Amino acid sequence: MTVRIALSAMAVCCALAVTGCTTPPVARPHSDAPKPTPTTTTAPVFSDPRDRIGESCAVLAAVDTELQNATLQHAKGALSDAQFVAIVNTAPTTLQMLKMLVSHGLESDVGALLADTTITPPAVSGETFDPWGEPFRGDMLHAVSSCSQNGTPMGVLIPGNG
Repeated sequence: MTVRIALSAMAVCCALAVTGCTTPPVARPHSDAPKPTPTTTTAPVFSDPRDRIGESCAVLAAVDTELQNATLQHAKGALSDAQFVAIVNTAPTTLQMLKMLVSHGLESDVGALLADTTITPPAVSGETFDPWGEPFRGDMLHAVSSCSQNGTPMGVLIPGNG
């Protein structure tokens, strides 16, 4: 079914691309009016520490969601060892990127989790670390607690069976 949806989407995209190539250009009226000056927008800079912690909590929630979902899917046999390992091995990179942000919150929690990915022994061949091993899991639970205390609780999205 997924292949059929992907093929249908690809067929629609190809049809739109071909139609776009064969349609004659539309003439636009010439105007001597000055063009509006483009404005630039920048990403918000959070000065309140609670906002910076909230940002970190959102990223950590995404990391924990991926790790927990991968574990569940791997246990059901829906993910091969190689697929599971690939997902687990993205966590250190995500944590490193979060740590590199100048304005992130939870510096000690993020730093501990990143360090844990180098010292928590892997459970599956090819993993850089075991997401359910200690000290990683204990430090993730500490981050969950820190996020709750900040008023930005972490949630894990578990996919449905549908």
